[in-house]
Amino acid sequence: MPAIAGSPCGEKAIDPMQMQREAPVERFSGMSRITRHAQSDLIVDFTSGESSFKPVVSYGFDVDMQGWTPEDTQYVKWSVSPVTGHPFSDIDPESKKSLFVEGPYQIYRREISAITSPSIDVPDNCRLSFWVGMTLNYSDACSLALEVSGNGFATKEELWHSKDAPGEKPWAWRNITVDMSRFSGRKIQLRFVYGPGSADTFNTGGYMGDFAIDNMVFSERAAVENIAVTTGETIRLTPVVQGGTPVKYQWLMPGAVPAISEEQSPEIYYTADGNYDITLNVTDSEGGVASKTRAAFVSVTGTAPKAAILPPATFRYDKTRLPMVAGYVPVEFKDASKGFPTSYSWAFTGVDETAGASFLSTEENPTVRYNYLHRQMVGLESANSHGKSASTMEVSVEYSGLINNQEPGDRATTFDMDDWGYFPGSNTRGITAYAEKFSKPSRPMVINGVYAFFTRADAGQLTDQIANVGVHVYSSENGLPGKKLESFWWQVTDLDGPVGGEAVGTLFPITPAVTVDDEFFIVVDGIPEYKEANGENGVTAVTLGMAAFRDHGNTAYMMKDNKWIDVSTYFPAGANHTSLMVYPSVIHSVIAPYPYTEKPLEVNAEAGKAEYGIYSIMGWKESPAVDADWLRVVNKPNGMTVDTLRIEYDALPRGIPSRKAHITLTDGASDLVVEVNQNAGTGVDHVYQEVMDDFADIYSANGIRVAVASRLKDVWPYLPSGLYIIRTSRDSRKIFKH
Repeated sequence: MPAIAGSPCGEKAIDPMQMQREAPVERFSGMSRITRHAQSDLIVDFTSGESSFKPVVSYGFDVDMQGWTPEDTQYVKWSVSPVTGHPFSDIDPESKKSLFVEGPYQIYRREISAITSPSIDVPDNCRLSFWVGMTLNYSDACSLALEVSGNGFATKEELWHSKDAPGEKPWAWRNITVDMSRFSGRKIQLRFVYGPGSADTFNTGGYMGDFAIDNMVFSERAAVENIAVTTGETIRLTPVVQGGTPVKYQWLMPGAVPAISEEQSPEIYYTADGNYDITLNVTDSEGGVASKTRAAFVSVTGTAPKAAILPPATFRYDKTRLPMVAGYVPVEFKDASKGFPTSYSWAFTGVDETAGASFLSTEENPTVRYNYLHRQMVGLESANSHGKSASTMEVSVEYSGLINNQEPGDRATTFDMDDWGYFPGSNTRGITAYAEKFSKPSRPMVINGVYAFFTRADAGQLTDQIANVGVHVYSSENGLPGKKLESFWWQVTDLDGPVGGEAVGTLFPITPAVTVDDEFFIVVDGIPEYKEANGENGVTAVTLGMAAFRDHGNTAYMMKDNKWIDVSTYFPAGANHTSLMVYPSVIHSVIAPYPYTEKPLEVNAEAGKAEYGIYSIMGWKESPAVDADWLRVVNKPNGMTVDTLRIEYDALPRGIPSRKAHITLTDGASDLVVEVNQNAGTGVDHVYQEVMDDFADIYSANGIRVAVASRLKDVWPYLPSGLYIIRTSRDSRKIFKH
């Protein structure tokens, strides 16, 4: 994904699958540590990288089980043999065999079976690494867990479980690493357990699937003098401690992100070239403190950036399949370049008031206001001391329309799961709901309906024909569907199917309309379970359209076994990303001053009336809020996009140089605040009157004002144009034109 401020790019995980679990308090009860070091013997250092590991104990299973003891179970068998079709020699050419376990194919023969290691002395600062060959396609039928114990498994702790494995679904070898430093100096045993899958609520046992284990290595970690990385490359720092029981860690890493950490093994990265010091302070349980500083421990080399643009919203306008942003209101573009650029050159079409002219910016994340609609170009050149690169993209500037996450060329399809049904749609795999994630909009917007494209709506039984299929708007919580905001339902018989081979959207009205200003989801549920034709009943198969699986850009989620999961983590890796064919109908909240309207509004000091032009796609609501009693809006909305506020205001009291008030308009989704300034210096008649009130003889007749000459110089600059009678002496007056 694009690099965003505060996140690394080009990650290199030193321990990519390292897993640490909190153990029960009673674990290893009765065990004793190796001789306790005195407090003064606490020694600390630190390290990072694979080169710091030295193998101490290993199990390759090339000849036999090397002292591992399997349980005597009836159907689940453990063996040392080559793995047919997936030999570990593909990874390690020296490998001949692997530890292999296979379950029965019949569910009624499922079992729990285990194999236990000999006793192992765990060295200081130890890491366990091993390879597991498996498929996640049978995770509901079987699983494999790794447990550890120090008392013959009277108590135990789980170190790893196949249900937690991310990534590819097909059978593949996976490298697993586990931090064993908390067991340093102890004698332990390990045990692999072949057991039940996720669908086995009674914990009966596993069946169907198989697992292979190879190249199991305990390694002791030693300190290294320095490491070399590139900007953005992730480093995992690891303490190397002897003596004492550490209870507190403090890392000081100037120049790194983060620069300070109290984690035991923090992950950091750097954004600029240079050589960087690192200091580690460790406190043990007795209060002993040890510190280690390595000067220039990390050498960082920068790289030229790779420019990338993050638009204000990533969902797409249906007619163009381009990212959709609001027009005529401020929207923010963000630099998503990798390689930590230090300068930026942006160019936008449609922003400058002159048609065809480009608007330029050197900000990292510029905010622009589009003056022209529809397709517009955006360009970015990002640079640093190592070079530069450029990127361009098109966006659709629109007030309203249908949105989706479909890319150009995507067409409605479904995935046939054979006897299990269809995805997304009717199935027998416990998938009960589907959700499509939409990004935060560039501007608050209103959802007044959703078009859902069903590629099939067959219901063989009456109960399925009247099943209510619902479409719902959900908020987003932690990247998953959160709170249901609004809903609408149709029965299966009311759903529109394809016409002439083309999918037709079924409109689900959203009433009342929902306002969103953050990431949100459209959820589809109530689809009946898949049923094959039976007697007089036809097949039940309701399917929702999706984009054909691709290798990027997943926005689809599904609820399986009452848990929301990312679709791309369920189907086989590679082309496992998709987007559902649900199209919300939206209107951007665009409420702003009309072009060339004065901002803020300046009014005369005398009581009077003023007008203020506004432009609002959804209009404005009656009774706008006004924060001062000397100002009033006296008209009502006209129901049109362009409207004029008619304002009345009182005179500015004498002795007060200025005052301001605010009128807050709303279209129901966002607000427009109109500032109104009343200033003595802007009301000419008021200034004239205030100064001239001090004069003895002042009068106006037939449009001619009269003033004494003694203070004329104070008044003249403020007087409105016209004829003035100026008294030059007690009995003499002259007319002057101003």
